[in-house]
Amino acid sequence: MKTGKLLTAIKDFFDESGKEQRKQKKYLKEVLVRLKHKAKALRKKLANEKNVKDSKIIRKEYNVICAQRKKGLKLLKRLNKG
Repeated sequence: MKTGKLLTAIKDFFDESGKEQRKQKKYLKEVLVRLKHKAKALRKKLANEKNVKDSKIIRKEYNVICAQRKKGLKLLKRLNKG
């Protein structure tokens, strides 16, 4: 094992909250990537949509996803600082 991994393992052993926080960061990053892909797909779908009613529905969903992603990014930044 490399030195960095050994130090991380020791830190995990002595600090359970740090291990849990790293798990949370990893999961949050995965969710943010999925939201990014979903937003991109909705943007494409919105550009191709001809029906006004359907485009309003897609736009609302897109706005919700963007807002949630923003919140997630803010949380990730806060986790990285602390």
